[in-house]
Amino acid sequence: MIHSQQVRDDGTTKHHGKSFEFVVRAALFLVGLSTYLVSPDDVVWRFIRTTPHARVWEHALFGIAAAILGFALLLKVKASVHPANQDSHDPSRITDTVASLLQAIGIGSLLPLPGFLLLVLGDVAASLLLYRRQSTAGDPRAEWDSRRARRPSQAFRWRTALATQIGLCFAFLSMAIFSVVLIDRVADALFAMTALVSIVANSRPFLRGYS
Repeated sequence: MIHSQQVRDDGTTKHHGKSFEFVVRAALFLVGLSTYLVSPDDVVWRFIRTTPHARVWEHALFGIAAAILGFALLLKVKASVHPANQDSHDPSRITDTVASLLQAIGIGSLLPLPGFLLLVLGDVAASLLLYRRQSTAGDPRAEWDSRRARRPSQAFRWRTALATQIGLCFAFLSMAIFSVVLIDRVADALFAMTALVSIVANSRPFLRGYS
């Protein structure tokens, strides 16, 4: 009974940590988005607008941004399914940090240069902050023991990992579509949907922790 309560408490703490991480990175994005008030061009267009075949370059660079988001998604999902060590059931912190940085670079391509730099550098600072926070969050070996006692199937772990990263899945698909059509209104609709999905996905475990 005490062990079950500890597992529930560990799960709640983990969900709260993930929610805190989401809030920090969402705040960084919103502040980065506000830089459109002082710089009207996104970072990609800023550097290619005077080049020959600017439209081709725009397709290519946003395509690269989509590939970066896809690689970040792959890293996060794979790390969740196959943890780097048995001392923790969370993804390897190094892999998670690299994936988050790639995600910031991919999403930041939609922002003006000041917003891009703010998002990327802020993500690095947030990763360091969250690393310290998680280092003092509890005993990871106890969490691994509880997970090992109820080890899910491989297919279930992949589904769970994909569901956890549903916001990043939508961001990758939205960027891939935008890199083809390059229509601002389409991008606005796609990324508004991505933001809504991310908020819902990150709110469910947080609210469940209080139920």
